[in-house]
Amino acid sequence: MLEASPVRRRAWIPIALLLALGCASMGTRLEPPDVALIGIEPLASEGNLEQRLLLRVRVTNPNDVPLEIDGVELRLDLNGQRLGRALSNERHTIGRLDDGLVELTATTHLLSILRQIVSLPGQGGVDYVIQGRIFLADSPGWLRVAHEGRLADLAGFRNGRSPR
Repeated sequence: MLEASPVRRRAWIPIALLLALGCASMGTRLEPPDVALIGIEPLASEGNLEQRLLLRVRVTNPNDVPLEIDGVELRLDLNGQRLGRALSNERHTIGRLDDGLVELTATTHLLSILRQIVSLPGQGGVDYVIQGRIFLADSPGWLRVAHEGRLADLAGFRNGRSPR
């Protein structure tokens, strides 16, 4: 029977350690959180051609570990047309199997708003899509998120009622 030399046995030790460390550092795979638009409010703007909006988004964590959020970037489309991009660099912790409110500032331009007004349907609501990324604290990673919904009553929605 052939026996491996002591040098060969020692050569496998670093390889086995690297494999073990690599598997341990992979950790658990996080499921992307659910996001839902729950409010829009106008904010003070710098000029006549720019409109700033406060977006309130509910983030639901379906994971068994807390989500340490270091920033959020979302795009908001209304009726299939881009309205603006919303950003937040605030840190949030969403507990395991829990949800929380994140506020973002969106910037849009007068032309985008005029395009939205022209395309508004005569009756019914407005379809919306939010999509983007949630950046994780202490990690170079991020999670992609998306949500589609319908705003049935824009006046009620602006006053804090949930979309239907």
